[in-house]
Amino acid sequence: MQRDVPPVPADMTVESLFARLAGHDPVLAPHYAWPIVDAKGALAGMITRGDVVKAMDRNNDPVATLLEAGSSPPIVAYPDELLEEAVDKMIGHGVGRLPVVDRQHPTRLLGYLGRKGIAEAWEDLREEDQVREAGWVTSRARLLRSKVRRVLSDST
Repeated sequence: MQRDVPPVPADMTVESLFARLAGHDPVLAPHYAWPIVDAKGALAGMITRGDVVKAMDRNNDPVATLLEAGSSPPIVAYPDELLEEAVDKMIGHGVGRLPVVDRQHPTRLLGYLGRKGIAEAWEDLREEDQVREAGWVTSRARLLRSKVRRVLSDST
C-alpha cells in the first residue's frame, strides 16, 4: 500500500484538475488516480485520468466536480485484507486501484493500492519462492499470480 497518494477535493472542478495535470503538477501528475475527499477529509470517491478525459470530452458541464466525474462510493480495501482479496475486488469490479481505509471508519483514508503495489508484492512473492526452493509454488500462490497478471495487464 502506498501512503503518499495525494487526495483531491470533491468540489474541485474537472477542468481545474486537468489544468494541473497538463501543467505537470509535481504532486498530482505522477499518479493515475486520486482519492476524492470531502471538506472534512472523508473519502468520498475515486477519480482516474480516464474519468478526467471522459468528462473533458463530454464538454457538457465544464465546471463538473471531481465527485460528479469520478466513482462514488469507491470500492475499497482494508489494511488487514489479504492481497488476494483486494485483487479479487479489482477484477470483480473492473478497477485497477483501491483506496485503503480503516475497517472501523470506512471514510478514513489510510493509503492506496494500485498496480505498482501489487507488482511489488508479486515480486516479493517470486523472490521468496526462489529462496525457499526453485520452482516451489503453492496452488494458492499460483492462483494469486494469475490474478495479479490479470490486474497488471488490464488497462483500466
